[in-house]
Amino acid sequence: MRFISALGNPGKEHKGTRHNIGKDALCNIVSDLALQEKKEDFGSFFFYSANANNIDTLIIFFIPNCFMNKSGDCIKKALDFLNMDIAYQDILILHDEMDLEFGKIKISCNKGDAGHNGIASLISSFKSREFCRLKIGIGRNYKADKSKYVLSKFSFKERLILTSLYEKIQNATLSFAIYGKDKAMNKVNK
Repeated sequence: MRFISALGNPGKEHKGTRHNIGKDALCNIVSDLALQEKKEDFGSFFFYSANANNIDTLIIFFIPNCFMNKSGDCIKKALDFLNMDIAYQDILILHDEMDLEFGKIKISCNKGDAGHNGIASLISSFKSREFCRLKIGIGRNYKADKSKYVLSKFSFKERLILTSLYEKIQNATLSFAIYGKDKAMNKVNK
């Protein structure tokens, strides 16, 4: 089994911001895979499940509806609600990454938070950092306030790239979901 989730903030005002690119990308994947009809309601959150391309792996997609700095509690409650024994290495979290150039992606596992409050929240709630992350580059192209930058919308030039970036993110996510972390890392990080 694989568990795929993302970090982001709730509300229309956060949709399409740099900080929400992980959650927006996961919503895009769920929509593209037409998984809506298989959802289970968990409060204001939704689980979507699928069997991947005739491979005997259950994939759970979880779209949280909580603020970034509360992601750990929310995702941990979701895992507890599922009551399934899942190894941390089979969890993938999609999120924005300032230390990557816009448009680049990278899978990493068992790393620290590097100042990302959502990741810090997960590490605290899991009491582990062994989970995997799909880091989605948003760059460091800001002159003033970091928080204003991450909460800003993408530029016109960046929005032109988003469709192909979402496709790249979907391919990486499904590679992880179907083949596991090692094969996905070899494919995505080369």
